[in-house]
Amino acid sequence: MLTKALIGDEGRTIELSWENGTRTRFHAMWLRDNALDDKTRSAGNGQRLITILDIPAETRIGAVSIKGGALEISFVPEQKTVSFPQAWLYTHAYDRVELRKGGWTADVVQCWTRATMQNSVPRAAYAAASHDRSVLREWLSAVRTYGFAVMDGLPAESGALCKVSDLFGYIRETNYGRWFEVRAEVIPNNLAYTNLGLQAHTDNPYRDPVPTLQILACIENTVWGGESTVVDGFAVATALQVEDPHGFRLLSSYP
Repeated sequence: MLTKALIGDEGRTIELSWENGTRTRFHAMWLRDNALDDKTRSAGNGQRLITILDIPAETRIGAVSIKGGALEISFVPEQKTVSFPQAWLYTHAYDRVELRKGGWTADVVQCWTRATMQNSVPRAAYAAASHDRSVLREWLSAVRTYGFAVMDGLPAESGALCKVSDLFGYIRETNYGRWFEVRAEVIPNNLAYTNLGLQAHTDNPYRDPVPTLQILACIENTVWGGESTVVDGFAVATALQVEDPHGFRLLSSYP
């Protein structure tokens, strides 16, 4: 149970005291970025509707109050009030020591940008890859090196992507099944099932284990738009390390 909430650092942070004697600290920007209201997250599925760039850089906590089982926080300069369940705050407290294993990347990984990849996107034809192991091996090597590769010429039918996975491995089923179709729906339970553009993101990072290789197969596009974009996360991290070493250390070391 939350017993006290104290605003600090001119509104940049808030320290929470709990009934069990522990204290946890949150930053105003982190709380605003993780707000649970229906303007920040879709009410139907909880997915994000904004990015960090939509939040004012000068965001501060203007006022705070404990109401029942929640903590109400007013953010300035937006004049926006958001309610955070106490249980959620306690579970998501990051200002504490936690042990975790470090990640790793293969030596063959090569970072890329639009400028370096624009005219050299790795690709292979399905017909060739399915009959020539050297073509398939080269295509998979590109996936390992760059994080993605394109395969052309798949049959325009549901489940065609399974033909690709059958060339080299198996499919680990999830709650979505062996495979699933992404299409616009009247009552979507996922932003992928709308005509809204999706910003750069990582799919299902909350899974354990997280997805390894995902396969997306375009069957038919009946609307304007629908282009797919790919971002090299390692290249982004490398650029951040050069431009803001302190910020990189914070993001790479915080649990």
